[in-house]
Amino acid sequence: MSTRRRATTFASMLVGALVTMPSVCVAQAVKNVTTEQCGVDFKKPAQRVFADVNGDSHWTEFRDARSIPELNIDEGLMARLWPGTDGKTLVLIEYDGQDFGKNTEYCFDKDGVLTQMRYEIVTAWGWGYRENGHVKDKMLVTEAKEFFDNKTRAIIPEPVGQNVEPAFLTPKLYLKMSDLPFAKLLAPPKAQ
Repeated sequence: MSTRRRATTFASMLVGALVTMPSVCVAQAVKNVTTEQCGVDFKKPAQRVFADVNGDSHWTEFRDARSIPELNIDEGLMARLWPGTDGKTLVLIEYDGQDFGKNTEYCFDKDGVLTQMRYEIVTAWGWGYRENGHVKDKMLVTEAKEFFDNKTRAIIPEPVGQNVEPAFLTPKLYLKMSDLPFAKLLAPPKAQ
């Protein structure tokens, strides 16, 4: 059983990769432009790991993902950071709830400006949603978005009768690395 969370939620059971392995393993069925653009290899461990264990905006840096205490269900968040090519940085923010799990990948350029993003949700109702895009003029330009079947990963029509709220399908944009909720932890330590 995970040291970070008991595998009692649907999303944890369905998509254990959201909390125990690099999350993009979930999305391997579809080409991941964000990781390609950033030049990141998810087979390598994240360089830095952060968590907001209770969902109270109190972010802490941890040695690795296994060091994170059990996250509060429906509230806790985890973030991982990988260095990419040409000074780029990929940040993956993960959330795991009772009825759904979601992850968002952000690719920042060497100046800390968001250039590419991928957002994915997996629900307890058998369907998921993903969206890829690049940023232009501080707006997400969607390159692909689709609903998919959780088991087969096949593309499906928008679920009927699910009352899908647009806000549920809208990813949070952090246009600069300095906008990330744990940005103050990214600054190098001050020399004494």
